[in-house]
Amino acid sequence: MSFNISFNINSTLFIKDPQSSEIGKSILISAVDLLHEIGLEQFTIKKLAQQINTTEATIYRYFENKFKIFLYLMNVYWQMLDFIIEVKLQNLQTTEEKIDVFLKVLCYEYIDIVEIGDISREKLLTIAMNESSKTYLLRAVDEINTQEAYHALKIMVLRFHDLLITYNPNYKYPHSLAASVFEIITKQMYFEKHLPTLTDQKFNQEFTVYDFIRDLVYKSIDPK
Repeated sequence: MSFNISFNINSTLFIKDPQSSEIGKSILISAVDLLHEIGLEQFTIKKLAQQINTTEATIYRYFENKFKIFLYLMNVYWQMLDFIIEVKLQNLQTTEEKIDVFLKVLCYEYIDIVEIGDISREKLLTIAMNESSKTYLLRAVDEINTQEAYHALKIMVLRFHDLLITYNPNYKYPHSLAASVFEIITKQMYFEKHLPTLTDQKFNQEFTVYDFIRDLVYKSIDPK
């Protein structure tokens, strides 16, 4: 079964909801294409306007700046993963099963069960792997955080935190481990593709990010 899902994005990230019009949807689709092609640093409103044959003023009616577009798309990514997690955890019986599936989703398994309109799911995943940490590794993070811009990410981290303490109620660091897992997975996937000496893939051809992170999690939370 495949789901075509829509998103409830925090209104602080946009001036006019891009999902409300065809030009707004074109902005999102083309932003994903352009971010995938040239990355966040080279991405500009001017280049995006040229990409969709419109004016910069038109884009500014929807978004204040390029970072708000990027952060909007990362919220789409986080909500997409959260939806997949919710679907895949249904009917699972044990906490261990749920932890395993949760980690697999974070490692981009089961992603094909969703469509996100005409946005390229595969390109969005690559952007997230390459750039998602840039949503919060910046000076303005405290101000952005007051706008609830990271709410979707925090919800997923809290879901995983709850699984960790269900598995081992006495584990001392569930918040830290839950948040670290998200960061480690994206970094290891990035390193696999671009900096292989920073992973074990170069030295162990059977290495997978999922196997590594699963081993790390269970060795951390095992009550024995």
